[in-house]
Amino acid sequence: MGLLDILSRINWVDVLILTILFRICYVGFNRGLANEAVPLIGIYAALVISLHFYAPIGNFISGFTSINKNHAYVLCFVSLAAFTNYVFSIIEAYIVSKVMQIHVASLLDRIGGLFFGILRGILLASVVITALELIPIKYLDDSIYKRSLLGTRFLNIAKGAHNKTFSFLGVR
Repeated sequence: MGLLDILSRINWVDVLILTILFRICYVGFNRGLANEAVPLIGIYAALVISLHFYAPIGNFISGFTSINKNHAYVLCFVSLAAFTNYVFSIIEAYIVSKVMQIHVASLLDRIGGLFFGILRGILLASVVITALELIPIKYLDDSIYKRSLLGTRFLNIAKGAHNKTFSFLGVR
């Protein structure tokens, strides 16, 4: 596949993924390794928790309300991811206020922050693409599965992170 083939296959999903990656990498580089550790753990936890619990909670909600099951899935996935990320942002604020009063990022610290930013960007993009995949609209499915170079790869990253984590923990 040549460069022109690759460029001709890029769609809005790929642009969204690349935008998230570049933005989070920039933030990670500027914040440094120490300041990126908790947000990285937070987005990882948000991904794993939301993937594991959105379906059972969505089924429960759709069983007791008039909300369509697919809509309940999207609502639960996004809510779980946002809530988990919010909890970790509170933890981060506490750690920064108590432990890291003044922190100047050296070049090595910034490179570490960039590395953590890459990982966090990949996980955040996976969360966003998974949320889009859960929305029952054919255009979104086609955009992710048929027209995107990166969409299915990032869905696989999300599912792989979930499966490896719960396999490691011995939970199904």
